[in-house]
Amino acid sequence: YAYVEPHNAKQRAKALELWNFTRDFTSKIPTRSFPILCTDANGRVGSVLSSSIGRLNPAKENFNGSCLRNLLEYHHMAAVNTFYPNPPTYYGSMGTTSRIDYIGIPISLLPNVHSSNVLERAGDLLQHICARGRRDHRPVQVSFRHRLIYTSEHS
Repeated sequence: YAYVEPHNAKQRAKALELWNFTRDFTSKIPTRSFPILCTDANGRVGSVLSSSIGRLNPAKENFNGSCLRNLLEYHHMAAVNTFYPNPPTYYGSMGTTSRIDYIGIPISLLPNVHSSNVLERAGDLLQHICARGRRDHRPVQVSFRHRLIYTSEHS
Protein backbone atom coordinates (compact mmCIF):
# COMPACT_ATOMS: atom_id res chain seq x y z
CA TYR A 1 0.00 0.00 0.00
CA ALA A 2 1.06 3.60 -0.46
CA TYR A 3 2.28 5.46 2.57
CA VAL A 4 -0.22 7.66 4.36
CA GLU A 5 -0.26 11.13 2.84
CA PRO A 6 3.34 12.44 3.00
CA HIS A 7 3.79 15.83 4.67
CA ASN A 8 7.40 16.72 3.91
CA ALA A 9 10.04 16.26 1.19
CA LYS A 10 11.57 13.16 2.81
CA GLN A 11 8.19 11.42 3.09
CA ARG A 12 7.27 12.42 -0.50
CA ALA A 13 10.57 10.98 -1.77
CA LYS A 14 9.88 7.71 0.04
CA ALA A 15 6.34 7.55 -1.38
CA LEU A 16 7.67 8.28 -4.88
CA GLU A 17 9.98 5.27 -4.58
CA LEU A 18 6.92 3.02 -4.33
CA TRP A 19 5.02 4.74 -7.15
CA ASN A 20 8.10 4.64 -9.43
CA PHE A 21 8.72 0.99 -8.59
CA THR A 22 5.08 0.19 -9.45
CA ARG A 23 5.31 2.13 -12.73
CA ASP A 24 8.54 0.38 -13.73
CA PHE A 25 7.33 -3.07 -12.68
CA THR A 26 4.07 -2.64 -14.57
CA SER A 27 6.04 -1.55 -17.66
CA LYS A 28 7.65 -5.00 -17.74
CA ILE A 29 4.37 -6.90 -18.08
CA PRO A 30 4.38 -8.72 -21.46
CA THR A 31 2.15 -7.19 -24.13
CA ARG A 32 0.13 -10.41 -24.35
CA SER A 33 -1.04 -9.69 -20.79
CA PHE A 34 -2.81 -6.78 -19.24
CA PRO A 35 -2.29 -5.31 -15.80
CA ILE A 36 -4.86 -5.19 -13.03
CA LEU A 37 -3.87 -2.84 -10.25
CA CYS A 38 -5.46 -3.34 -6.83
CA THR A 39 -4.20 -0.75 -4.40
CA ASP A 40 -4.63 0.92 -1.07
CA ALA A 41 -3.34 4.14 -2.58
CA ASN A 42 -4.09 6.40 0.37
CA GLY A 43 -4.85 8.79 -2.45
CA ARG A 44 -7.78 11.02 -3.17
CA VAL A 45 -8.65 11.73 -6.81
CA GLY A 46 -11.27 13.45 -8.90
CA SER A 47 -10.51 17.17 -8.77
CA VAL A 48 -8.09 16.95 -11.73
CA LEU A 49 -9.77 15.94 -14.99
CA SER A 50 -8.35 12.77 -16.49
CA SER A 51 -9.54 9.96 -18.74
CA SER A 52 -8.13 7.61 -16.08
CA ILE A 53 -10.35 8.93 -13.28
CA GLY A 54 -14.15 8.95 -13.33
CA ARG A 55 -16.18 11.92 -12.21
CA LEU A 56 -18.25 10.22 -9.51
CA ASN A 57 -17.61 11.29 -5.92
CA PRO A 58 -14.62 13.51 -6.74
CA ALA A 59 -12.25 14.47 -3.94
CA LYS A 60 -9.51 17.10 -3.82
CA GLU A 61 -6.48 15.37 -5.24
CA ASN A 62 -3.66 14.83 -2.75
CA PHE A 63 -0.02 13.80 -3.34
CA ASN A 64 -0.75 10.06 -3.48
CA GLY A 65 -3.79 10.73 -5.64
CA SER A 66 -1.62 12.63 -8.10
CA CYS A 67 0.87 9.75 -8.16
CA LEU A 68 -1.94 7.24 -8.74
CA ARG A 69 -3.46 9.33 -11.53
CA ASN A 70 -0.06 9.74 -13.21
CA LEU A 71 0.60 5.99 -12.99
CA LEU A 72 -2.78 5.17 -14.50
CA GLU A 73 -2.35 7.73 -17.28
CA TYR A 74 1.16 6.44 -18.05
CA HIS A 75 -0.15 2.90 -18.54
CA HIS A 76 -3.47 3.93 -20.20
CA MET A 77 -5.41 2.51 -17.27
CA ALA A 78 -8.47 3.69 -15.35
CA ALA A 79 -9.51 3.49 -11.70
CA VAL A 80 -12.75 1.57 -12.28
CA ASN A 81 -14.43 2.40 -8.98
CA THR A 82 -14.27 6.13 -9.82
CA PHE A 83 -16.63 5.52 -12.74
CA TYR A 84 -19.34 3.79 -10.67
CA PRO A 85 -21.36 4.93 -7.66
CA ASN A 86 -19.83 3.24 -4.63
CA PRO A 87 -19.74 3.85 -0.89
CA PRO A 88 -16.44 4.89 0.74
CA THR A 89 -13.57 2.42 0.87
CA TYR A 90 -12.20 3.71 4.17
CA TYR A 91 -13.81 4.57 7.51
CA GLY A 92 -11.66 6.64 9.86
CA SER A 93 -11.55 6.86 13.65
CA MET A 94 -13.29 10.24 13.83
CA GLY A 95 -16.23 9.19 11.70
CA THR A 96 -14.62 10.38 8.47
CA THR A 97 -14.94 8.40 5.27
CA SER A 98 -13.05 8.49 1.99
CA ARG A 99 -12.31 6.63 -1.21
CA ILE A 100 -8.61 5.72 -1.12
CA ASP A 101 -8.65 2.13 -2.45
CA TYR A 102 -8.85 1.44 -6.18
CA ILE A 103 -8.87 -1.18 -8.90
CA GLY A 104 -7.20 -0.14 -12.14
CA ILE A 105 -7.61 -1.86 -15.50
CA PRO A 106 -6.73 -0.80 -19.06
CA ILE A 107 -9.01 2.02 -20.25
CA SER A 108 -9.91 -0.11 -23.28
CA LEU A 109 -11.67 -2.57 -20.94
CA LEU A 110 -13.96 0.00 -19.27
CA PRO A 111 -16.84 -0.78 -21.67
CA ASN A 112 -16.59 -4.43 -20.58
CA VAL A 113 -17.10 -3.69 -16.88
CA HIS A 114 -20.31 -5.19 -15.50
CA SER A 115 -20.05 -3.87 -11.96
CA SER A 116 -17.89 -2.18 -9.40
CA ASN A 117 -18.68 -2.61 -5.71
CA VAL A 118 -17.32 -1.97 -2.26
CA LEU A 119 -17.88 -5.12 -0.21
CA GLU A 120 -19.06 -3.53 3.00
CA ARG A 121 -20.22 -6.69 4.75
CA ALA A 122 -17.02 -8.55 3.87
CA GLY A 123 -15.13 -5.55 5.24
CA ASP A 124 -17.12 -5.80 8.47
CA LEU A 125 -16.04 -9.44 8.83
CA LEU A 126 -12.42 -8.67 7.98
CA GLN A 127 -12.18 -5.58 10.18
CA HIS A 128 -9.14 -5.83 12.46
CA ILE A 129 -9.96 -2.86 14.65
CA CYS A 130 -12.21 -3.53 17.62
CA ALA A 131 -14.64 -0.62 17.52
CA ARG A 132 -18.30 0.08 17.25
CA GLY A 133 -19.24 0.77 13.68
CA ARG A 134 -17.15 0.56 10.60
CA ARG A 135 -13.42 1.24 10.72
CA ASP A 136 -10.57 0.76 8.31
CA HIS A 137 -10.66 -0.37 4.67
CA ARG A 138 -13.37 -2.18 2.73
CA PRO A 139 -12.57 -4.56 -0.16
CA VAL A 140 -13.28 -3.30 -3.68
CA GLN A 141 -14.61 -5.67 -6.35
CA VAL A 142 -14.83 -5.21 -10.12
CA SER A 143 -16.45 -7.61 -12.56
CA PHE A 144 -15.67 -7.37 -16.26
CA ARG A 145 -15.76 -9.54 -19.36
CA HIS A 146 -12.64 -10.15 -21.40
CA ARG A 147 -12.23 -12.52 -24.30
CA LEU A 148 -8.92 -14.34 -24.27
CA ILE A 149 -7.36 -14.76 -27.67
CA TYR A 150 -4.32 -16.96 -28.04
CA THR A 151 -2.31 -17.38 -31.20
CA SER A 152 0.86 -19.37 -31.78
CA GLU A 153 2.70 -16.04 -31.60
CA HIS A 154 1.74 -15.76 -27.90
CA SER A 155 2.50 -19.35 -26.92
